[in-house]
Amino acid sequence: MGEHQLDKLGVTGSSPVPPIEKSRVAGLFVDSADDVKFFVTAVAIQRDTGGNLTEVLENTGKLIRDRFRILGDIMTFTAQGRLTGLILTCLPAGLGMFMALTAPDYFHKMWDHPNGRMILGFAFIMQLLGGFAIRKIVDIKV
Repeated sequence: MGEHQLDKLGVTGSSPVPPIEKSRVAGLFVDSADDVKFFVTAVAIQRDTGGNLTEVLENTGKLIRDRFRILGDIMTFTAQGRLTGLILTCLPAGLGMFMALTAPDYFHKMWDHPNGRMILGFAFIMQLLGGFAIRKIVDIKV
């Protein structure tokens, strides 16, 4: 974050604001991980209120480790859904290509007739929407 942006917030090099507060204010504008925000907030609160810094850091570390463990569990539990979504999204296109290669006379009726093209377009759009819906279902935020 540049000095000009900090000046807008009233945080300058000569201001009486402690360095930890400068970093916390500057960190609001950086798209950083939530874990860093937890750490900075915990240290700032500990500095303001006092107490055992070691205990605060241990608890923050435990929180971060638990978040990673939960994220790994979620990835494991949603693996079947992600694979199912991939298969259900790719299977119709693969089957259509297989039919076009093995029985071209049968499948070309879909291309030659306007209703067939409309049905194929509708099926393609529905496949995209279904793939997005499955992805949204298995994408769980921690």
